[in-house]
Amino acid sequence: MEQQLWRETEEKFNTSNLIGDSNNNNNNAISLQTLSSCRSLIINPSTSNLTISSILKTLIHTLFSSNHRHYHHHIFSLLSTLSFHHPSFSPSISSSILSLSSSLISDPSSSPRLAAAALSLLLSISAVDDLDDSLLVSLCFRPCMSVRVWFLNNALKFSIRPNLLLTVMLGFSEDPIPCVRKAALEGLVRICDSGIFVEDSAFVEGCYFRAVELLGDQHDYVRFSAVRAVRAWGCMHAESKPEEEIKGTCFNGVFLQICSMVRDMNVEVRVEAFTALGKIAYISGDILLQTMSKRVLGTIKEKQSLAWCSSHMHKIHASVAAGLFVHGLEDEYSEVQQAACISLRMLPVISDQFASEAVNILKYGLHGDTTVRLEALKTIHHIVLSGCLKMQEENIDMLLGTLLDSSSEIRSRAFNLLESVKLPGLKVFKSTVESLLKSVDMYPKSEAQVFCTLFSIGQNHGNYAVRIMEDFYAEIEPSSNGKLGCNRPRVVGLLVLAISASMKHEKHFIRIPPWIFSYAAAYFGRISLALRDILDVDSLLAYLSYCNWHFMGHSETKTRSDILSAAKGQQEASEHVLSAVKLILQTVERLWKLVKCGCTDEMIKALRYCKESLMTVKAGSFAHAGVVAFALQYIRIVKILTEVWEIFVVSKHCLLSEIGDMDLLLGKLDKALLDFRYRFIGLSENVELIIMELLLLNYLLQLSSPYTHGKAFHKLCTVFSYVCHLRNAKSIACSDFVNQFAELSYDGCLSLEATRNPIQLKKLLDLFLLKELGVSQGIKHIKADICVLGFDSVSPLQFISGLPVAIPLEITLYNMTNDHRLWLKITLNDKLTEYFFLDMEEYGGPGEPRQFKCTLPFYRTPEVVAFTLRISMGMECLYEDLHLWNGHGGPKHALTFISPEIEVDFSNLKTPQHDEC
Repeated sequence: MEQQLWRETEEKFNTSNLIGDSNNNNNNAISLQTLSSCRSLIINPSTSNLTISSILKTLIHTLFSSNHRHYHHHIFSLLSTLSFHHPSFSPSISSSILSLSSSLISDPSSSPRLAAAALSLLLSISAVDDLDDSLLVSLCFRPCMSVRVWFLNNALKFSIRPNLLLTVMLGFSEDPIPCVRKAALEGLVRICDSGIFVEDSAFVEGCYFRAVELLGDQHDYVRFSAVRAVRAWGCMHAESKPEEEIKGTCFNGVFLQICSMVRDMNVEVRVEAFTALGKIAYISGDILLQTMSKRVLGTIKEKQSLAWCSSHMHKIHASVAAGLFVHGLEDEYSEVQQAACISLRMLPVISDQFASEAVNILKYGLHGDTTVRLEALKTIHHIVLSGCLKMQEENIDMLLGTLLDSSSEIRSRAFNLLESVKLPGLKVFKSTVESLLKSVDMYPKSEAQVFCTLFSIGQNHGNYAVRIMEDFYAEIEPSSNGKLGCNRPRVVGLLVLAISASMKHEKHFIRIPPWIFSYAAAYFGRISLALRDILDVDSLLAYLSYCNWHFMGHSETKTRSDILSAAKGQQEASEHVLSAVKLILQTVERLWKLVKCGCTDEMIKALRYCKESLMTVKAGSFAHAGVVAFALQYIRIVKILTEVWEIFVVSKHCLLSEIGDMDLLLGKLDKALLDFRYRFIGLSENVELIIMELLLLNYLLQLSSPYTHGKAFHKLCTVFSYVCHLRNAKSIACSDFVNQFAELSYDGCLSLEATRNPIQLKKLLDLFLLKELGVSQGIKHIKADICVLGFDSVSPLQFISGLPVAIPLEITLYNMTNDHRLWLKITLNDKLTEYFFLDMEEYGGPGEPRQFKCTLPFYRTPEVVAFTLRISMGMECLYEDLHLWNGHGGPKHALTFISPEIEVDFSNLKTPQHDEC
């Protein structure tokens, strides 16, 4: 296909080349379709080198033919494309057309555009070094404006002597055509920026003064380029002066010349003027101060800057700089305002007075567009980091408004700025904290940045932070009327502030109430996520643990500095985890008063954050998996209990649907408490008593439900008997809730009428309080993992209807003993259930965890093409001896399930289609 296309194209080229100029008609023209076919072959990466070589020869031959010179610029374009896609042919192109290009440039009668096209081709293949620079420059003097502009824009790409190049640029800067003048000025800027060293100072002065003259050009785009040239050549000449005084005078002259352009009628010129001002390395202090004030200062009134002493003397009064940046920030165009902010940021901060004045005028920028506000904040931040600025109250008030800006980028910049600022007093610090808290309430997605800012200003102003925290204690600690925002970002931000102030300064640490750190531990996950860039998780966990140790009276063995310096990766990490779990559970206990006063929604949200904190602790604590799992189950129970409480106690008028919901919740609570009681080992008797109290409350609520649970009273009596045994035999102090139960009993027995009495029920519920769980490192979590061998979602197990099927399993047991009774439960379509007993003496091997393989039979395979079984493992609760399970061969006691439920798919080996055959 490629060769056929090229043969047809080549034939058209050859036919056209054979026809002489005498036969001037449409038949001898090279069609654009022919040229397009040629280009398609060139840019196709699969075209062979043999074809490309043939194309090159044809194009060169056509180029030297005199038949169709008006198509030569197309040929040059094709050759340029060929050199780009096939660089290996560049030397052949260079050797072939170099002489032709030279003749086109030197021949005054040739087309200037064709000569420029040839020169452009040579540039693309880097083959212009052999051309004489005088020959190249002669192209500028051809009677074609577009070629002249093209050459001036590309002059630096040729090997032209600097003096000759400068002469050409200076000469054409006086061209009557404005676009040529602009190209010449841009060429002068490129020469200066390229680093070409110009020895002759007369050239430098000439370039500068020519640019200064063109500042008054009537065309906007010429003045735009003149500003760039004044900055470039003025700074070059100033840098060349050996005497510092003369150098400063020169820089001042350049600065003032550009100052005269910031009020130009054209927006782009004003923008470029401010951009150029920011690139000047040195400006005297009095001139810089004058740019801050529209009123001419006394030190400026008699000052006149001489650009430099020469035959070309340009004088400009320093008053031209009056209010320079004020005008820029008040400009009606945001582009000019933005350029003024950037320029001001790039100038040297010379004094406290200049820094203060600069911040004062930047307030105009804070009322502009989003881009202007952002640049203004960046400039203020730069000035603050210079160390020359002492922020005043009015300056801080100006910044606080940006914390509530609708733009997240502006808020982020404002947060970073506040982290670097030294606040002048307690009043300002408090208003700053209030603004940050208001910001996080309005924009929750900015939570992490706000918390980081609060942490930084708390460490930088520890004394202020501790003093204002006293005003916020009521917001953090739940009150009797339930007014608490504990789950709000605002209150978490206050906890971050307390942590930051106490962490850096020991004297502030002892002034923070201990319950503050307890709440902080409850929000550990949320806080650690926000502060992850400035404080690692281990250090925060270690610090909160130290706080717990200190307020429990154990601080004599550990110092605060030791804890913080040795937080990460040390052996004490286990203590930190255990202490953090205790702190979180203490917070749950404190939060129960929210439920008592009816703030159940607040409680549920707070419990969610406590759970997130525990999950953060769990992520790096395999050794304490049992303790963390125990705490998570406890939080789950408290959450369900809160939902029940909302319906049963808080709601005055229960709807029928709410009564049904309560019944479901009581079922969930019963199951959760069953897991809580039986799936954890290593519990102390005090913890066991707390679990019993929760069970008493659960059964009491079940008895009080309109849908009375038939066996709830029997369970209540059983648990109460066990509690009485613990109280009497172990001499364990019980709560008022349990003691009230004891008063209702007669000879240790409860009556159904007494427990269902509404007055007694209300009294019992009022007395119930959550108690602190004294967790220890010895708590272990009983659980299991089940894996089906040889099965995945793509390859189901095979079966034959009516025949038993074997299910190969791999089981892993954690913290299990031979005394536990385990059952595998198999369910088909929620209608058919089978149980398989696991004898621990047969299957349970030594070691921890225990891992073994077994084959599970399923006997009742259905008459279907495919089916799915659900398998889970349950553990018999031996003390729940109520025979809840009916049938033969199954468990006789209630089960608590210790493994996730898995699904196993089966496919029939003998499909219905086979039966029909």
